[in-house]
Amino acid sequence: MRIGGGDLIWFGPLKRFQKLFFHTPLVNGFIFASEVYHDLYRWPLLDRRTFQRWSETTAWGQMFLEYGKSGPQGDVAAAR
Repeated sequence: MRIGGGDLIWFGPLKRFQKLFFHTPLVNGFIFASEVYHDLYRWPLLDRRTFQRWSETTAWGQMFLEYGKSGPQGDVAAAR
């Protein structure tokens, strides 16, 4: 079973320190660490290739790309 940092703080032995971690400026460190991990490591090195393969080889991926082309409100011109 994998125990992540969040599990240790929310449910594990560090639970008593939640106020210190989340109700002080220390929370900014967690936000920064998450941004570094997801945006500078995880997405560029691992997840981007998985997403590209998924979007090129599956019907759901193709549909997702089509939604992206039409924008957040859909293709307004086609709906008229």
